[in-house]
This record gives sequence, structure tokens and C-alpha cells, in this order.
Amino acid sequence: MSAVCGIIQIMIRFTSMQEIILRCVAEQPGVFGSSELAKMLVGSKSARVMVWRDHPDYGRLADQGRKEVGGAIDSLVQQGYLALDLHRRLLPGNARRSTNPHESSPID
Repeated sequence: MSAVCGIIQIMIRFTSMQEIILRCVAEQPGVFGSSELAKMLVGSKSARVMVWRDHPDYGRLADQGRKEVGGAIDSLVQQGYLALDLHRRLLPGNARRSTNPHESSPID
């Protein structure tokens, strides 16, 4: 048996699209709804999203469809990597919650 027999480490690999989505939400929790984030990332020209045109990730996923990006966001919510607050804004989810009891969680 291995010396690390009692330790199980799970490595999660995210696609580059998922990493961009997770980073955006982690940097600005509670700012974007799912649809708004997808539109911002694909570079939508809608008036509501144009306020984000100076965001470093605006249009970053322009080569992807809004529905594909939205599906990736929904999948991350379903898997617990993202959560929705009471106003349906995206937050880092339970799967990313710190195990440090002194660090507050954005979903508590």
C-alpha cells in the first residue's frame, strides 16, 4: 500500500471556458446573472451589457455561442462550483467553499 493510502486527492480539470467563468464570478461575486455573464463574455452589444465593454474579459469568448457559454455556466451551477443568490446573481459555490472556519463564505 502507498504511504498516502489515507489521503485521497481529487484533481478537477476545468476547460478554459469554465476557468474564465469561475474567475469572473470569483473576482466579482454577486454582480452578474447567468445570462448577463454569458452575454458579457461573448461580447454582446446590448445596452445592458455594454457597460462592461471595458471589463478585461468582455468578448473573451466571442468565438463561442452565447447558448454554449450559458450552458457552461448552468453546468457549473448544477455541479456546485457556482451558486445563485436570492437575486439570481452568481456567487462562488459550495464546491469552492473554503474549509477555513475563520474565512467567511460568500454564500452564507
